[in-house]
Amino acid sequence: MSQTITRKIRMELDPVGQFYAATINERQPGNFYITAYLKEPIDVQSLQTAVNDLMCRMPFLSGRLHSGFFWYFHEMLAKPPQIVFAKDMPLFDSYYKHGDGHVLRVLYGERHFTVEAIHSVVDGRGLAKVISILLVRYFELLGLKVENADIADNNSVPQFEETEDAYCRYADFKNNPPKPKKTEPGKPIYRHKGAKKIPKKSPARIIKKTFDAEKFKAKAQTYGATISEYILTHIFKAIAEERNENGCKRQITSMIPIDCRNFFPSRTFRSFVVTKIIIMPEVAEFSDILQKLRGQFTEINSEFTQAEINQMQRLKKNVRFLPLIIKKWMLKWIERLNGHKQTTIFSNLGRVTLPHKIQEHIENLEFTLSSPEHIPYSFACITSGQALTLTITAGVEGDTLANKILTNLQEGI
Repeated sequence: MSQTITRKIRMELDPVGQFYAATINERQPGNFYITAYLKEPIDVQSLQTAVNDLMCRMPFLSGRLHSGFFWYFHEMLAKPPQIVFAKDMPLFDSYYKHGDGHVLRVLYGERHFTVEAIHSVVDGRGLAKVISILLVRYFELLGLKVENADIADNNSVPQFEETEDAYCRYADFKNNPPKPKKTEPGKPIYRHKGAKKIPKKSPARIIKKTFDAEKFKAKAQTYGATISEYILTHIFKAIAEERNENGCKRQITSMIPIDCRNFFPSRTFRSFVVTKIIIMPEVAEFSDILQKLRGQFTEINSEFTQAEINQMQRLKKNVRFLPLIIKKWMLKWIERLNGHKQTTIFSNLGRVTLPHKIQEHIENLEFTLSSPEHIPYSFACITSGQALTLTITAGVEGDTLANKILTNLQEGI
């Protein structure tokens, strides 16, 4: 694989990419990452070669942020990101501003490697595809013969569909469905109080636990619920107990990312998500919380998603001729406004299916979100093989709430 980038190629960012490019800073890092834990030590040379090959196969991943007069772009870089030992790297918000400025990086440890990015280049589902392709190529270089199945072929040429702006493709202003009535918080939002915040220049604290995926699924099914609904109910119940102990009556909410590909087929690796605010039902029993919460999840359908896509694309269209400096101010204002509606964030990437021969070499995958300044805890979940891993990113000190949630989940199954 010898393809290289020989001229400047710029790709205008989609609406979500524009939003994150305008709002990321040390307080709102906006990064997320997936880590693959292997059963044997990492071969560093093979991993770097796999990264080089990945960037030839998908050159849009090898880019840096570039600001124009009207919009943010990705400028493709001929030099692929160099893998680095995890403990030697700065926080991500420092990384992409220095050196070559890649917005995707690969870190490694003794038996694991991590692919980290921001929404300007991929979303969570796209990143899951990236690490799957990287795993396939890595083990091919180690001599493992792998059938790629639904994973992109490392030896094929770059595909336009993998970089399409799916918001632009699916926005439909002529056939615009009436926007479903959105569940919106009616009272001030509860935030974790009293705990000391992690210093800005310190890495966020990560608390994690791996569960048996089949037991988890079976337990959720006893309530007629999905895994996401079941986990979020445990999160809500623990936060509610903390809130009640503090004598507070504020509403508890969670922002839920929705993968638009579930309703609008696309092979894009770039961001193609919308979000929904889920409000905790004010009932005491776990089963009652779960059943009422499920009603809000049923509002997530093609009509809801279409309306959200249209809104995002219309906003981008309406402000297209405003200078970037004004757009940036507007997007930061929207970010602050949305932040006041959230107690927490919960994102579940679901199951990442790998070829059987590769899965045999994997202990588990981890999906981790960054910790925005206004969100004390962020929750992320991913499943691979028989391992379901829940990761909690804490922007405050103290493990009481996180440990309670993990303990309750373990005892529940």
